[in-house]
Amino acid sequence: MTDQISFCGINCSKCDAYLAKKENWSLEKRNKVAKIWAEKYDHPTLTSEGLLCDGCKSKGKLFIHCNKCEIRKKNLG
Repeated sequence: MTDQISFCGINCSKCDAYLAKKENWSLEKRNKVAKIWAEKYDHPTLTSEGLLCDGCKSKGKLFIHCNKCEIRKKNLG
C-alpha cells in the first residue's frame, strides 16, 4: 500500500480508520478499535461505522473527526 498523507500530515495508510475501510476489517475488529479510540480520545459515541475512512483528500467516507477538521476545510477551499 502506498502512503497517503492527509492535509494535516497524518499518514492515512498507517491509520486504523483508513485501514479498517481499505482492508475491509471484520465488525469484531472494528468494534475493538472503536472501543479503544472512544476511551483514548474521550469520544464515547464512536462506533465501528464511524471508524471507517477513505482519507480526507478523498470524496468518500470520512472518519468522524475528519468531517470537522479545520485544516481539511481550509485546504478544500
